[in-house]
Formats: sequence, structure tokens, C-alpha cells
Amino acid sequence: MFGANVGELFVLGMIGLLLFGSKLPDVAKNLGKGFAEFKKGISGFQDELTRPTPSPSAYTPKPSARRPEPLANLDEDRLSAPKFEPPKSAPTEIEA
Repeated sequence: MFGANVGELFVLGMIGLLLFGSKLPDVAKNLGKGFAEFKKGISGFQDELTRPTPSPSAYTPKPSARRPEPLANLDEDRLSAPKFEPPKSAPTEIEA
């Protein structure tokens, strides 16, 4: 397994036990959760790649609720901008 014999695996296990001690179950649990999330992410990515994409001809736009009015029929009042009114007095200097 991984090119290591039984003696090497035993030594690695002892080093892991010395380093992590009582936290070893928590470390193993977190490693398992991380590996499971990694596998979910990879499978989701593979699903995205294998899912067929819809062709542009398959797109049908939804009809709008109201038809837009042609510009020639619009009221001029609705198209005009507000009128500019210049200030009634000259600006005054603010004293500091």
C-alpha cells in the first residue's frame, strides 16, 4: 500500500499517535468530511461538464405583458424634459 511495508506504516502510525494524541479521532473525522466534500465537488463539476447545453434555437422568449407604444404615438408631454429655471439671485459668499 503506497509503496510502504508494514514496519514503515507502524512507525508512521506511532508518530501520528504521538503528534495528535487525543485529537486523533477529531482529525480523522475532519479529514473524512473534507474528503467527502471534495468528492461532492468533483462529481458536481463532472455533472456540469456532461450536462448538455441548450442550443440557441431552443430559447423562446416570454411574451411581454404589454406591447410597447410606437414613438410616433407618444404624447409630447411625456417626452419633454423639465424646464430649466435659473436662480433668482446671485450666489452669495459664505463667511467662515
